[in-house]
Amino acid sequence: MSRSRKHTPIVKDNSRCSKKAKRAANRKVRRSNIDDLPQKGCGYKKYYCQYDIHDFISYWTWEAALTWYRTTSDSYIKKKFPTEKEFYVHWYKDMIAK
Repeated sequence: MSRSRKHTPIVKDNSRCSKKAKRAANRKVRRSNIDDLPQKGCGYKKYYCQYDIHDFISYWTWEAALTWYRTTSDSYIKKKFPTEKEFYVHWYKDMIAK
């Protein structure tokens, strides 16, 4: 099956930022004095809060996005995406396409 489409409309914070946060979490756990830490795998998950790695997760369905687009009075958005079809393309690229 092709992996060119997301199955849920979720956008997380910048992947480089989360990659750095994962490295920092792993380094923090490796340098600590924990005796029962597994040497391989995802051992840091047991000792470091996973919610600190991703600070921002956005779930925006098309229905919610369309409702927001129709009710917003932001002139910048209306200039950038004058039609609903153009706004749909923007939403699709951010939320569904990889």
